This record gives sequence, structure tokens and C-alpha cells, in this order.
Amino acid sequence: MNETIFSLLALDGHENSFVRKAAMQALSQFPPNALTYYAEALVQRLHDTDTDVRTTALQTLNRLKPDVLAYHAEALVEKLEDSDEGVRIVAAASLGKLAPEVLSQQTEALMQRLEHRTRDVRSAAVAALGQLEPAALKPYIGSLVW
Repeated sequence: MNETIFSLLALDGHENSFVRKAAMQALSQFPPNALTYYAEALVQRLHDTDTDVRTTALQTLNRLKPDVLAYHAEALVEKLEDSDEGVRIVAAASLGKLAPEVLSQQTEALMQRLEHRTRDVRSAAVAALGQLEPAALKPYIGSLVW
């Protein structure tokens, strides 16, 4: 199994974005425990030039257990600023998978998305923030009440 995962990750440099996306989709079929060892390599795919590859890489990372995903929270936060709305939505949803104590460290970044120009990004941020205990949102109460 590890050889197959390594071979799929090696397709990162392929010139055809459809091949890179297909590799990410194939990786998403592996069990989360198998992907854990390769999480850092998956994070590197978040910088691909192709939007679909970045989105699929995020979706594959979403399969990781929350404690593993927590190590890559900053990379997820960076994708909240991605040029593509779909990537921003999946990034916010990914943050919502984190344990509340880890997610609470990303509250500010998600709060900023509540003023995003598109409803879907705002909704994804609200859903992620909804995973927090009310006490974690107390410092932001003025921003939450209109």
C-alpha cells in the first residue's frame, strides 16, 4: 500500500493537472491511517497551480483524523485566503473538523470570513465556528450580534 501511495504522490510533478487531480482522488480512497504518514506531502499539494488539485488535496486531508489534521491547521488557515472560492469553502470546513481546543486557536481567521462577500464562504465559517464551545466565542460576541 505504501508503494502505491508513494507512486501517486510522485505524480505531483506531472504536467497535466487532470493527472495530478486523479492522483489526489485515488489517494482519498486510502484509509486515514495509511494517509497519516504522508500528510505533509498532501499539504504541499495545497500550493498546486490548479484549483481542482488544491480542492481535492484539501478533501483528502479531511480524511485524516482530527489530531493529525491539527498539525496542519496553519496550512488550512492559509487556504482561507485562496484565490478560489471553492478552496476557501473546503478550507473552512476542514477547520471545522479540528478538536475544539485546536479550532479555538483559529477563531480569528474564521471570524474574518463572516464578512466575506460570498454566502457560501460565510456559511462554511459559521459551521466551523459552530463546533466551538460558547465560551470560546465570548471575546467575539460584539462581532456576532448585529
